[in-house]
Amino acid sequence: MRSLHFTHPRFHAIAIALLAFAVLVLLLFRTADSDAADGNDPDRSPPPIVQEVPVAAAPVRADESVRGRGTSRMARRKRGEYAGPLVVVDRAGTCPRVARQFMRMRTAAARDRIYLHVTSGFRTRLHQARLYRELGPQWAARPGKTLHHDATELDIRMMPGAGNPTHVWLTRHARFFGFVQRYSWEPWHWGFVRGC
Repeated sequence: MRSLHFTHPRFHAIAIALLAFAVLVLLLFRTADSDAADGNDPDRSPPPIVQEVPVAAAPVRADESVRGRGTSRMARRKRGEYAGPLVVVDRAGTCPRVARQFMRMRTAAARDRIYLHVTSGFRTRLHQARLYRELGPQWAARPGKTLHHDATELDIRMMPGAGNPTHVWLTRHARFFGFVQRYSWEPWHWGFVRGC
């Protein structure tokens, strides 16, 4: 039987493979520890970076309906509401320009291990009326009085409390992507200032 010596090529290949595996394991444990320290949930897998689904490819007249491919959502457009094409990001509709900039912002945030998830975007007056009825004036604007009708506003999921990593990141970086926190009392509400 032939023995392996330290100068044998197989020994070097095995040693490199073991070293690579050890580094990978070390990085995985280090990432989980730093996520827990940052306030992000290490058990939650990050959302996919690109999740755009075109809902309408052509501009839509105010009286037409928009039916998305692969979705049963239907939006009725009325006067004073955004009437262009919608793009769905995390099951929330928005105009294509806002979606593009949000995806760029999401990619930058993911590099810093901050995972942005949209919980609400464009709202019809009918949808806003339902929210107003269910939540009341303390938590929802009257129909026709919200910027969500313009398809430039996004509600972003974040944990409550001061020093929330998601809110801190957005406060520092969102303006570079064209987003601002619209209202001090709504840390989750971010609007795109450049319009659709």
